[in-house]
Amino acid sequence: MKKTLCLALTLAVLNGCDRSSKTPAAAPDNVAAQPTPTVAPTNSTVENNDSARARRELSAAGDLLREKSQEAKEKLRNLAAEFPRQRDEMRRRLEQQQRDLQPQIDEARRRLQAATAQARPELQRQLERLEQQSRRIGQQLEELKNATVEAWEKLKEQIQQEEQQQRQDSSSR
Repeated sequence: MKKTLCLALTLAVLNGCDRSSKTPAAAPDNVAAQPTPTVAPTNSTVENNDSARARRELSAAGDLLREKSQEAKEKLRNLAAEFPRQRDEMRRRLEQQQRDLQPQIDEARRRLQAATAQARPELQRQLERLEQQSRRIGQQLEELKNATVEAWEKLKEQIQQEEQQQRQDSSSR
């Protein structure tokens, strides 16, 4: 950088440039006019440019952060507004599933009592699976009762995945 600056100054002096007057010396008529060399930026100019660029980038990042923060707040407001309705809907659906399971559990118990020794192990597994499913729904209902807006999305997704798994299990039997 210093070499470039010295070279530029040397060329300016050789071309007859008077730095104090800020006007180049007139070239004789028989000599073609040569362009005045440009002086390379100084360290402080480069630092100012870097600093200005950093400020612009920081400002842009701050704008993006504010925008994303606004989007997140809006999403949370929407979720909070929908949460009670969705939670009640999910609760009713789970309660209905649990009510639908009870006759199946009762029937499995009756068949188990009347079964032969050979059929008992399979009927016992079916009964245990139905009771486990009923307990899991009871746990989900309890979690749902205590769910917060922040935990709602995760809980909803978990319940939906388990419902889908139950449907797949039912269709594969």
